[in-house]
Amino acid sequence: VPELAASLYAQFSGKEALALGNVIGSNIANVLLVLGLSAVVGGGLVVAQRIVRVDVPIMIVMSALVLVLGLDGRIGRLDGGLFVAILIVYLVWTVRSAVGDQDADEDHDGVADAAALASEYSSALGREKIRGSSLWRDLLYVVGGLALLVVGAQSLVTAATDIARALDISELVIGLTVVAVGTSLPEIATSVVAAARGQRDMAVGNAIGSNLF
Repeated sequence: VPELAASLYAQFSGKEALALGNVIGSNIANVLLVLGLSAVVGGGLVVAQRIVRVDVPIMIVMSALVLVLGLDGRIGRLDGGLFVAILIVYLVWTVRSAVGDQDADEDHDGVADAAALASEYSSALGREKIRGSSLWRDLLYVVGGLALLVVGAQSLVTAATDIARALDISELVIGLTVVAVGTSLPEIATSVVAAARGQRDMAVGNAIGSNLF
């Protein structure tokens, strides 16, 4: 979401190079910085076979598609619509595959695994706390968070543009570096904390999933 907010604001402000640089730079940061730090902090990462066989190849193909569609010097509306359509198909297929795998596990291992899974989610989410939360307070948090995100994106793009002018370098380079790392901070925090807690597959999935988005 930070990448989306920053890139949308940059696009609407006529700074297309910064918007594209942010996306490409964030992908580079996710692979080199997020996965790198997570591997160092977590003492290595667990890479599931699904990621190796499915998600990483899809990520590579989509990156190649950006390259091909950008050869004419422009990513148009039809290109953007194609990307969004592919994302929707990928998300639907991923969720259905996960549900199918879970059903298969339950068929093989019975009710005990289903009960253990329910207990794990209940412990992680804190259901009693969720049930006791106020709907209006949650809505306020959502609206406040979105407002802060918009303000943050505006400030980030404005500051990045000023830096580019002050250093006499292109907005594309600023997007590839300063803005990209800034918008990747949530991925860095999430993956490093997950790796430190031993949830190494989540650390890898977060970086790869972020790149696909």
